[in-house]
Amino acid sequence: MLSLVPIDIVTIDDLKNQWVKQLDNIGDDSDLTTYLASQYMHLIDWHVKLCDDDSCKDVYIYKAEDGRLRAIAEILDSSRSKDPSVKLLDIHIEPDLNSQFPDQLDFKFMMDLAEVFGAVLALASRMAFDNGTNKLKIYGRTEQMQSLFGALVSQADEFDFNMYLQGKWLIMETGEGK
Repeated sequence: MLSLVPIDIVTIDDLKNQWVKQLDNIGDDSDLTTYLASQYMHLIDWHVKLCDDDSCKDVYIYKAEDGRLRAIAEILDSSRSKDPSVKLLDIHIEPDLNSQFPDQLDFKFMMDLAEVFGAVLALASRMAFDNGTNKLKIYGRTEQMQSLFGALVSQADEFDFNMYLQGKWLIMETGEGK
């Protein structure tokens, strides 16, 4: 079963073990590999610190059916705010996927990437619904995400929910909820 697991020191240790192995398996000594390893170690160390400070309540790990820890998702529950919603602030994908982009845009890669992003979006949407809100906001951190958001909104009438842009946010909203 797909799940977003709240991060804690045990899951972050499991994630570190899995992701360090993935980084080791990349295997080349290129600047990109060195950069990725540095970025992932910084990301993992940051989340270890959050867990040590007991400040990681808005951080989740996407655990696939096979047990792989495929992404870290930062999801903020704003269901009690003036504008009730759940906000998907960021997704950090596993090194295996990140190291392939954009060199290997084959079908398997695209399906793996779609699985990770689709599962995190579905689970964040479920979290919004379970928290009694009908709105999921996704932050577009990069130009690529903004372009993707624009493409999605242009196809909005194909979906069973309302979708629109609000600044750097993609808003997905159903008629249900508060």
